[in-house]
Amino acid sequence: DPVAATWRLMRSRTSSMCQWSSYAKRLARLGYRSVTIDLRNNGDSQLRDYPANQRYGGDVVAAIRYVRTHGAKKVFVLGASLGGSAAIDGAGNAHPAVNGVISVSGAADLVDAIEAVKRVRAPSLFVAAAGDRDFATDAHRLYDASPAKDRKIDVVPGAFEHGTQLVAASNRIRR
Repeated sequence: DPVAATWRLMRSRTSSMCQWSSYAKRLARLGYRSVTIDLRNNGDSQLRDYPANQRYGGDVVAAIRYVRTHGAKKVFVLGASLGGSAAIDGAGNAHPAVNGVISVSGAADLVDAIEAVKRVRAPSLFVAAAGDRDFATDAHRLYDASPAKDRKIDVVPGAFEHGTQLVAASNRIRR
């Protein structure tokens, strides 16, 4: 039931949640609800001092709780770059578990995503551009560390874009 599902969209570092606005509108046309947030110390969010400024996964968990208290029956998280790593971290700490995770150009070692992914049993998709070498390698590392039975990796050949730019440039990824 598409109306019962909510997508959480998280943006890349040093940008704003507006990067996902066109995708959020597309999800709405398909019958899904979506929520976008700026992670702490990014976009229009509050500024926090260290170490609180590093708890991006906590922002994701708070957003998951928010959408559940507003009626979401199924919750999927999707993030790009820093948001991709935070999506994994939040999904690894969400109770009850999310229904799915998509990390686009997420870094394995950012926000300890490589450890958090070991706790994610939900269907997971790890996406990167082949030409975005460090992140393509990290997509493989995250995929290999994932215990999810339903997990996929999509390293887009011939592409060099990163994060939301990859989503915008690739019809294959937007499907």
